[in-house]
Amino acid sequence: SSVGQQVKPQENPSKVNRLPERLPGNRNTPVSKFLRKEYFQSQLRKDLGAELQAFEWMTYQDYIDKYTPGSTGITDISDDRVVAILEISFPKGLKAENADYSTAVVRSVRDAVSGELIEYEISGEVTDKNSLNRVIMP
Repeated sequence: SSVGQQVKPQENPSKVNRLPERLPGNRNTPVSKFLRKEYFQSQLRKDLGAELQAFEWMTYQDYIDKYTPGSTGITDISDDRVVAILEISFPKGLKAENADYSTAVVRSVRDAVSGELIEYEISGEVTDKNSLNRVIMP
């Protein structure tokens, strides 16, 4: 039996046939064009007690490899697009669409040039699942 064919590492097979990239690769862009930590810090919801715990730039593929290995990510974003990864804590809690948290940490993935939100993940202590997901029993 033959060994499975190797896929070139820079070519994500799930992204070969797809729509044009909304956010094309820009890893060779000068760092001066990227939004800095201070910009994102100024955008935090301080009224909600938000605190920036960590910040780094990386390519979208590096983000996928580090935080969601095995997933393909969002298909119209180039693997070589530089993103800003923000880890934001909400020590006083957070009310999100699907749940309330007594404490929460949000990992926010934003475009490093525009600041556009690409995706996010919330982790923390859930105190209440919001009514959108509640099944009303008769």
